[in-house]
Amino acid sequence: MGGSCSRWVSSSPWSCTQIWYNLTRGALASGPLRPAVRLHLPSVRANSRGRSSPRETSKLWFAQCALLLATLPTACDKQLEVAVCLTPESAAPDGGLTATGFVFPWSTGFENGFCGYSHPGGFCLHSGSATSEIVTSPVHSGNFAAAYTTNSDPANPGNQTRCVRQGTFPASAYYGAWYYVPSARIASGTWNLLHFSGNDTPTGPTRGLWDVSLVQIDTDQLRIWVDDLIDGNVNPDLSAAPPIPIDTWFHLKFYYKRASDATGEIILYQDDQVVLHLTALVTDNSNWGQWYVGSYSTGLSPSKTTVYVDDVSLSPDP
Repeated sequence: MGGSCSRWVSSSPWSCTQIWYNLTRGALASGPLRPAVRLHLPSVRANSRGRSSPRETSKLWFAQCALLLATLPTACDKQLEVAVCLTPESAAPDGGLTATGFVFPWSTGFENGFCGYSHPGGFCLHSGSATSEIVTSPVHSGNFAAAYTTNSDPANPGNQTRCVRQGTFPASAYYGAWYYVPSARIASGTWNLLHFSGNDTPTGPTRGLWDVSLVQIDTDQLRIWVDDLIDGNVNPDLSAAPPIPIDTWFHLKFYYKRASDATGEIILYQDDQVVLHLTALVTDNSNWGQWYVGSYSTGLSPSKTTVYVDDVSLSPDP
C-alpha cells in the first residue's frame, strides 16, 4: 500500500479519524454551496446508550483508519491529498484560474476520489440540490466511480453537477469518458454530458464551444447529440448514432482539433464507432478553455436523475 497508517496520522494535521468523521457525514464539500462530495464508509455503531465506549472508540479509530487507507490506496503516499481534494478549496470558489496548459496526457478513474480535479488544473461544481459523490457500484474499472445527480424539479432545482479540467487546450486531442445511465428517462429539455467552453484569458466568463448531450428519440431511447456553439450549427447529422445502452457502460470519445479558421476537425465516437465527423470548420475561437464532465439537465422525467462516470481521459491517441 505504501506507507503505514501511523505515518499518515503522525505526518498529517488531520487524523484518520477526523477525516473519516467528516467524510462519512458529508462535511467535506466539492463546492462552497453545500456538502456534496462523500465517500460511502460504514457508520459508527453506538452502544445501548447511544454513544461509543472509549474502548469501542479506540478500536474504531484504527479500524476506520485502516479502511480509509484500504479504500484510498494512495493516501499514505500522498499524505494530505485526501484532505485537499475533498475540501471546498478544491472547487476554486474564487475562480483562481491560471493560464497553465492542460496536464497532457491525463486521466482519472476516481480511485483517489476527486483528486484528479484539484485546483488549479480543475475543480468540481454543483448547483442547488445537485450532488456529486464517489461510489463503489457501478464501476467501469477499479474500485470507484463518480455519481452525478441532478434534479430538474422547479420546486427543488439542481440542474448542474460537473467536474472541470481547465487550461490551454492541446492543439488536438481525444477527450473520453465512460458513462452509465441506470434507467430510461424522458428528456424533453437539455441533458448535457460533455461541455467545452473557452475565453481569451483565464479571467472573466467563458463562452460555449461544443456540447455533447442526450436527446429523446423514442419513448425509452436516448441518442447522442452535438451542438456547435461557435457557429450555431445545431443540426449535425447523427443518424449513425445508435441509442445509448441503458444499465450498461458506454464510452464517449471526442476528437478535437482546434482551429480559429476553417481548418478544424471534430470526431465523435460512441463505443469506438464514429457517429459524427466534421471537417473544414472553426472549432475554437479562444486561447484558454474548460472541459466539463458530469451532468447538466433540464426537463427530465423523473426529475431526479443520476448518471455515473468513470475512466475519464485526455489523450493524444485514439
